[in-house]
Order: sequence, then structure tokens, then C-alpha cells
Amino acid sequence: MNSVKIRQVWGVNLDHELFLFDQTLRRHNFLSVDTEFPGFLRNTPRDAPETLRYSDLKFNIDNTKLIQLGITLSDDYGNISSTWEFNFCDFDIDNDACNETSIDFLKKSGLDFERIRKDGIFMSVFRRKFLEILSVHANLKWVTFHGLYDLAYVLKLLSNNSLPLTVFDFVKEAAVYFTAVFDIKFIARFCKGLMGGELGLNRLACI
Repeated sequence: MNSVKIRQVWGVNLDHELFLFDQTLRRHNFLSVDTEFPGFLRNTPRDAPETLRYSDLKFNIDNTKLIQLGITLSDDYGNISSTWEFNFCDFDIDNDACNETSIDFLKKSGLDFERIRKDGIFMSVFRRKFLEILSVHANLKWVTFHGLYDLAYVLKLLSNNSLPLTVFDFVKEAAVYFTAVFDIKFIARFCKGLMGGELGLNRLACI
């Protein structure tokens, strides 16, 4: 299996990489999404009711800024093209809300906060250009793994607004931007031999 090319995107090469992304999207209409963000300001109990879960999700996302958006494009047959990692400069590690434990983890994972702040993309610029691309492509399919936070951050980015007040309104607004969504962890719950969706992404990828 060939390794997937990861394309790092900064302010200086945004236009070039979005051109390639646009061209690739014509044949690879599955967008697998992953995000990096400054962690949870509120931790939600595992058995929390839906209203509390959404309230915490909204609080966490409304009060933090996206750091990195990763999108991998693939086609109907599972052939992967490339992964684009869009680095956003809006997050200020010294002044913006964050979870220190999460920040330490991201640093150890290789995120260079100094370079992202200096050379990253303004979200306002990305939003305008990315929405133009999405508007000319039909039948896009968004893929996540346990990805409610990922999609919620992308929704906040594209809508340029806080998350809606209720789950119902969130689903309604998400449907405007994401015509089809597949969450692999959720799907695995209904597949025989996959432990009710409790397997991690790395384990599932090996099956």
C-alpha cells in the first residue's frame, strides 16, 4: 500500500493548493475530515443526556479556535489521492482559550504553534475560497471517525458563526453544508465482528 502524500498548506501556497484540491475533487468526492483544536474547556460525562452533550459541544467550539483542518480525498472505490493539512493562524496560544493538557499533547505530536501563527492561513480567506470550490461540486460525501467535533468546527468555519442554539437547528444548518455524512465509528456499531463500534480507527483500518 502506497503512503498517502500529505500536503501542508500555509498562507503563501493556499491558492496553489486549493487549485489542486479543486481539480482532485472532480474525481475524488469523498472528503475524510480531521481537525486539531485547543482541547475541551468542558468535559462531558459519558452518560450525559443529549441536551447537555450539545450544550458542552457548543460551549467548547464557540469559545475556541480551529488550529488545523485535515482533508483526505478518495474516490468511490477507496482510492486515496492526497491529504491536505490547512494550518490556520487565528489561534493565539498566549491569549486564546485552550486546554493546557491538549496543547502539550499537540506540541509533542509535532505541531509548530509559532510557525502556524506566523505563516498560517487566515480563516476568513480560507472560508471564502473554500466555499467557492464547494459550490461547484455536487454529490460530495463527508467522512469522519467519531467526528461530531470535527464537523462542528468545520460548520463554524464555513458559516462564520457560533453554533446554533439547539441540536435540531444544528442538524438543519449542517445539512446545508454537508449533503451526506458517514461516521465510520457509528457505522461499525452495526457491522458484525467490530465490537459494536468500540474498535479504534487504527484497528479498523487493519481489517
